[in-house]
Amino acid sequence: MSTPHPRSHAGRDPFAPTADPLAYVPRPATERALDQLEQRIRAGAATVTLSGPCGSGRTLLLRILSRRIDHDFHPLYIPYPKLAPAELCAWILAALGAPASHDPEGALHEQISCDIAIGFPPLLLMIDDAASLPRDTLSCLYALQEDSVGFLRILFVRSELDRRDVFADDGATPPEVELEGRMDPGDVARYVHAHLDRHPIDAALRARLEAALPGLYETTEGNPARLQSAVTRILCRAAPRAGRAQFTRS
Repeated sequence: MSTPHPRSHAGRDPFAPTADPLAYVPRPATERALDQLEQRIRAGAATVTLSGPCGSGRTLLLRILSRRIDHDFHPLYIPYPKLAPAELCAWILAALGAPASHDPEGALHEQISCDIAIGFPPLLLMIDDAASLPRDTLSCLYALQEDSVGFLRILFVRSELDRRDVFADDGATPPEVELEGRMDPGDVARYVHAHLDRHPIDAALRARLEAALPGLYETTEGNPARLQSAVTRILCRAAPRAGRAQFTRS
């Protein structure tokens, strides 16, 4: 029996961008960042920042971190924080399963107080694209945090390319954990092999990809997102025209 062609393997691109924890391929830099984040959060840090280059896998790292601390914290991922204080509070309330309120800020304060009294695990807000937070929204979060007596923790996520420093505007800079975005040649090889093992492809095409690894490392500079795109281009060029419509990025 022949090995399935990548474009017909469940109709998926083995290297499509994803935040699925099952797609995580550990490497020293990501494990180091995860360990530092987990240690700071467990040690009681009120705020911490994860920074790294675009395409380095920060969002996926949040998913992995959520799994690691899920029994001791209530992690809540916020993908788009460019909202007014009331809007963000309403979003958090909905994510917590609380009823809507005409006063979202007050209602969230009451919800946090209730969760503290019940003995729920601390709430960890993981805020992606943190540089887009409006200043008044950040101030609102800090006020909620101050009243929570250590219950509300915040993990800010930002790109090294962010020009606006919302924390400098506010006058307080959270401790930072940096994610090294560049994989070394060994990391690149392990990354490609892991994805190919999860989504088997034709042996000849796999050999072609493996032979291309040194060049892929040079052209992508070891950036995970650029590597995904480069490998996908190789797969697409090798795909018969008739089969390309089935090669999705899902």
